[in-house]
Amino acid sequence: MAAKKKAKTVKGTKSKLSVIESPERTLPLLEKFLQYGLLLIVLLSPYYRGLYFDYERYPFFLAVFIVAIIYFLYQIVYQRKVITIKTPIEYFFLFTVLLYGLSILWAADQGMAFREFFSSIVYFIFFLLVTHLFLTKQSKKIFLIAFNINAVFLVLIGFFYRFGWVNPLSRPLGMSMKDLFLTASGRLHSSMQYPNTFAAYLAMAIITLIILHLLEEKPIYISLWGFILFFLQTGLYFTYSRGALLVFIITSVVLFLLLKRKEKIKYLLVLMAAFVWTILFTPRLENFLFNNLPGQFFGFLLLGSLVQAFSVYLLSFLWKKLVNLSKPSIRTSYFTVGIGVALVLVILIVLGLKPAFLGDRFRQITLNTIISQERWIFYGDGLKIFQARPIAGWGGGGWEARYLAYQSYPYFSENSHNYFLQVMIEIGIIGLLATIGLIIGLFYQIYRFKKANKDGWNNLLILGLGAAVFLGFFHGFIDVDFALGSFYFGILAFIAFINQITRSQQITINNRHLFELKIPTWVLFSGVIFLMIFSFFLISGDRAKIRGGYFASHGDLNQAIQYHQKAASSIPFNSQSHYFLSTYYRQLFNTQKQTDLRIKSEYHNEKATSYSPFNFRFQENKAVLKIERGDFETGLNEFEKAIYLAPFISTTYERYLQTCLSVADYYLMRSEKNKAIHYLEEGLRIDDIYTAFLEGSLRPKKKTTAYNKILNELKNKLQEIME
Repeated sequence: MAAKKKAKTVKGTKSKLSVIESPERTLPLLEKFLQYGLLLIVLLSPYYRGLYFDYERYPFFLAVFIVAIIYFLYQIVYQRKVITIKTPIEYFFLFTVLLYGLSILWAADQGMAFREFFSSIVYFIFFLLVTHLFLTKQSKKIFLIAFNINAVFLVLIGFFYRFGWVNPLSRPLGMSMKDLFLTASGRLHSSMQYPNTFAAYLAMAIITLIILHLLEEKPIYISLWGFILFFLQTGLYFTYSRGALLVFIITSVVLFLLLKRKEKIKYLLVLMAAFVWTILFTPRLENFLFNNLPGQFFGFLLLGSLVQAFSVYLLSFLWKKLVNLSKPSIRTSYFTVGIGVALVLVILIVLGLKPAFLGDRFRQITLNTIISQERWIFYGDGLKIFQARPIAGWGGGGWEARYLAYQSYPYFSENSHNYFLQVMIEIGIIGLLATIGLIIGLFYQIYRFKKANKDGWNNLLILGLGAAVFLGFFHGFIDVDFALGSFYFGILAFIAFINQITRSQQITINNRHLFELKIPTWVLFSGVIFLMIFSFFLISGDRAKIRGGYFASHGDLNQAIQYHQKAASSIPFNSQSHYFLSTYYRQLFNTQKQTDLRIKSEYHNEKATSYSPFNFRFQENKAVLKIERGDFETGLNEFEKAIYLAPFISTTYERYLQTCLSVADYYLMRSEKNKAIHYLEEGLRIDDIYTAFLEGSLRPKKKTTAYNKILNELKNKLQEIME
């Protein structure tokens, strides 16, 4: 089982290249087991709603910790190594993690900030594991093949759902099978929640699969990759994601420009074949899909895959002849491409197929659509949040915690739909520079390696993976991709592959080598043990929170309190559970009138507002507690604070006006007419504030019927008193 391998060094080169093939002492079977463990995490994660929700996310984090514990123990007991941080990618990534940790101290919502910090730790550990475990070409190739085959399965289950072959209530292995394909919008979601993110995921897979085409020499495998590619390109089409399509086209052009002449020929021929069969097959597939004809759909889908596989197989012989030409000119190199384009036009004319459907897709890529306009508004609002704390940001989850106070019109969105803007809001300009540094460092490492290394296989692989990473970050400019853990795992695996291949080369800045930070393995092992134990508490607390919500919805407040108390003690800075506990104790106090229940309600509300001081619901609950104690002035002041934290939420205004009416009635019963008038006029003042916000909205919004009813009642009462 044990094996020893020599470490090779290259001397006398200008690049001072030191290539380490693998550690001197290895346990190959154990390393393969750990590799497959990480691969399984990447492959399974998209099926659990993309790991968007903590309920599915935390068990996967636990799996990462288990793999890490085994690996670090292996390092301590057998290899006796230390883990070094020595590349720009590693340093900038680690710095970003530390920033998220520090941001908890000043976060707008400490609970969300802790969640983002904990997630970033997991991603960094996963990144280190992939970097240090996938050392061979074969292991990386197996990973990429499995990644693409898994992407095909994701596409297929979405189509199966469309034809009613998947029960939406079923939960195989705990996976949610709801809304894999929405008939109303006609878009393929699969199990990744968002069609646009799924489209970006498929686009990255397509890029890596085309790289496998270029790396492959055997025609049979080349045809197999062509077969798989058809499923992916069809899936990408049926997501109807204009942004992902545009980003894919731009990335494809960039990758083409960076390839060598021989690789350009192969690349163009594969893309040409994929484009031709997309044009020829997708109109029929679209017709079968929306007319509920599963037999014809899957038969035609299989036929398209076989035709594309055969065409790529034939093209493999053609590109070999073109590549082997001695001293070919540019004209010769692209002669076949010109013939291919001409043939496409001839085929379209002969068959009478006008790809208007594809033209429509391209014409829809504009900045004038409603969705595009909404994104620009999000970005503008996000910049306003950033400007309020530009240096260190609002902490993890900063957008979600603050956007209601800065929005330009009423909308609900837990994400800014721009990864870089999200980083700016969460950890400020410092975090943005760290993120940009990571990306620049990545491409700098690729550049340095390609310049000094003649290994065509590795050069082509890191170039293709770099293109896939570029696509992921580029699409992150316009969507919520990085909010999904599965997307993060995928793109981090690609970054780790690049880092592993390029980290053997010494990085110099101004002729100085980067400092190597050596971390004793026992430190990492101890840290991961703690994190694993802690993750059990997070999993238990998250499930308790869900159970508490279930019992509360069925009116069993005592059981709900027990579960939320467990959640509050298991999850750090858990403001939500404290808020729920406050509301439950308040409800019990209103029925049982026991003083200790009110004290508990106020205690948990203080906890909630201390962890999340900008949450309008928590502030509103604080106002209600003050008013019920008879402290009307303080209560209304707290209500007004809640209004400014979310000025377009009508229910807060409604409760404010209703409170003014109730307080006015209280003082009228005591024959204190002036005080009653004062509170009714306060209600009218708040109505003026609400009107001003609505008039300043970028999109028209009317006051709700419920609000107008309360407002009219308040006005009538004031008029009666004044008369």
